[in-house]
Amino acid sequence: MKKLLVYLVAITLVFGMSCAGNRTMVTQVSDASYLVFYGKKSMTADEYGHFVENMYEAKIDDVTTFKVELTKKRKDNLFGSKVYQVAPGKHTIKVYKNGNLIINKVIFISNQETMEFELL
Repeated sequence: MKKLLVYLVAITLVFGMSCAGNRTMVTQVSDASYLVFYGKKSMTADEYGHFVENMYEAKIDDVTTFKVELTKKRKDNLFGSKVYQVAPGKHTIKVYKNGNLIINKVIFISNQETMEFELL
């Protein structure tokens, strides 16, 4: 009886050990790239002498237009920064400050890459 119990335990261990193997996982990253705009909020006097906050507006590929929210530049840390998602590839980025064109760039941005623009 003891021999039968030993054989059953041995067979169970052999089969149990053979089931454990390598497990591989494939993780697909999202197809997205990001834009970040840094700078300090500033004021400009209008034609009547009133101080108004500078307004920044960005246009991507002359299709998508949005108001830019500036964030403070931090050392190697995007946490808390306003990040804008774009598709990877070639894009034309235009940034306007109070209606005047200040940045006009053609960029190529890779998958999962973050491109930074500093607005003064």
